[in-house]
Amino acid sequence: MNTYSPNFIYDLQSKYELTDELLIVFEGINEMFKTSSQYIDMKKRINLNVKWKLKKKEDITSLNIIFNALNRLCTTNFDTILEEIKGVEITTALELDKLSQSIIDKMLHEEQFIETYVALIYNLIVAGRWITSESTFRQVLMDKLHNIYELLIKDNSDQNDRSKERGLFKIIAKMFKAHLISKMLISNLMDNQQLIYESTNNEKYMENFIILWLAYPEYKEDYITSIKETISKRLQFMLMDNEIISVVPTVYTKPSIEYTNYIVYMDEYNTVQDMIIDVGKNGNYIQFMGVVLRHTIDHSKDINLIIKIIKQGLSMKIWSKRDILAAIEHIKTVELSDIAIDAPYYKQHLDRIIKDFLSTEKQDKEYRYKKGKYGNKSVR
Repeated sequence: MNTYSPNFIYDLQSKYELTDELLIVFEGINEMFKTSSQYIDMKKRINLNVKWKLKKKEDITSLNIIFNALNRLCTTNFDTILEEIKGVEITTALELDKLSQSIIDKMLHEEQFIETYVALIYNLIVAGRWITSESTFRQVLMDKLHNIYELLIKDNSDQNDRSKERGLFKIIAKMFKAHLISKMLISNLMDNQQLIYESTNNEKYMENFIILWLAYPEYKEDYITSIKETISKRLQFMLMDNEIISVVPTVYTKPSIEYTNYIVYMDEYNTVQDMIIDVGKNGNYIQFMGVVLRHTIDHSKDINLIIKIIKQGLSMKIWSKRDILAAIEHIKTVELSDIAIDAPYYKQHLDRIIKDFLSTEKQDKEYRYKKGKYGNKSVR
């Protein structure tokens, strides 16, 4: 059945001098067709099909799967959402960039959930997720945080960004508590905020300093004591606010089992395999791997034993090369600057582990250690 537009009908009327009676008939036919059940049903089907196709196309992208999961994230479903996100592959630098920016935006706009997002980031990084040939998930996140930091520090005229600046320092404090950034970095940031405060007497810089200090109270404790009575009541109250440094239970806590004892008392086992099997009865192999990789910080002569343990673990398939390389990448980018002060040989131990039996041409390219391009100012 054909329909005719009003313009078409009026054109016919002027050209062929249609009678008013015929015009009314045409318009009546169109109105009947528009309200017919067949027309309405077909229109609904067409609209639904188009929406379904568009929705289906959007949902199959990796980013949208992750974004949908992030929108549902809370402390009660943390483990479920974490596993859901860990299963998604991110293969391009553009995807990694968009994902990192989205997570940072969520933390800045949802301060009450910063801790949960940081816990998610920690678990994804430890699991070695999303390491491309150009960069790593952690590196992209840190670069973006550094850029935000630079913009906010340089522009002290825009008061509308104060909440964003406060959120940024809370993110950095939480990431430090989760062992995602080093003591060297957070102490440099604290020194920077202290200097700006002392030269400007602007209270916001002291607030930034206190946010970081609450995460790292061992640093500048004497300074806090000396200025405590001179700062405002609001800042004094902040110093007593424990909420700002609370952590999500069981999400990024240190291992409760003394895994080091398994290594120290290795001679009580017949073989390395027997020791690893015993660890599995009481503990977690990924946590054990982290302890193994850090063992020579305090036991420098045990490097050959550590290599044997790692090699045996690989043969037993309790961890993969990817797991180990991701853990080494994390240690090098987050902890090494602090460790090197007391154990300057430790980086050589990590390099030897990679060289002896982990390295391949592809893995060298993907996991090679990159020095921070921003030096001490970088959020590394």
